[in-house]
Amino acid sequence: MGMLHHGRCDSVVEGEMRAFWQTLSEKDKRRFAALESRRCGRGGPDYVAGVLGCSRRTIERGTAELKELPVDPAAGRVRRPGGGRKKKVEAEPELARNLKAILEVRTAGDPDEPDVLWTDLSPREIAETVTTQGTPVSPPVVQH
Repeated sequence: MGMLHHGRCDSVVEGEMRAFWQTLSEKDKRRFAALESRRCGRGGPDYVAGVLGCSRRTIERGTAELKELPVDPAAGRVRRPGGGRKKKVEAEPELARNLKAILEVRTAGDPDEPDVLWTDLSPREIAETVTTQGTPVSPPVVQH
């Protein structure tokens, strides 16, 4: 069990690597793959990408991140600022307009607290109405 020749591992260690890989965040996965690739030497990126089921690009990004570790702009974060999926209303301006049109006539508020608003429509009712206007959306999207 352990290392075989040329920085390659036996099947038991490869299985442990895959199991460990599944427990890591995206950022940690990139860095782990980069370290393992470097440890393997020549052909390491292809070997590690095959074992872990990741792309060579993932390993390249991890290598770049390792070089900048003392100055990590995303320390304590899984993704860089601005990373992740954008809100559906940001990606679809027509959806935002339709939501606003529906809620303008069905919203009330507190005159002393302009940021406090409410509506008599449920998320399901809002989603159904917006969908009939040609911008399909689900209740969870409306709710958030």
